[in-house]
Amino acid sequence: MKFPSHLLIWPINVQGVSAESNIINAIKGFNLLQKEKKPDVIILARGGGSLEDLMSFNSEKIAHAIFNSDIPIISAVGHETDFSISDFVSDYR
Repeated sequence: MKFPSHLLIWPINVQGVSAESNIINAIKGFNLLQKEKKPDVIILARGGGSLEDLMSFNSEKIAHAIFNSDIPIISAVGHETDFSISDFVSDYR
């Protein structure tokens, strides 16, 4: 293996009624892990879609969760032309 790594995956809904709480719970959950199990970085990702499909990532509550995360967050939401509030508050887009 060229780049050995350990991945932690937290499955969530990225659109719909439960998306906002799923995303917030995942960010907070990763931050609550014991130090030796905590990831080095969180990648918040989903493919592109309509503006309505990406609205979860424009949530003020999610922006606060990202900002308050002790773990750096990379926002990988939508296509290159798409922008969300999550992109602007994350450590890297």
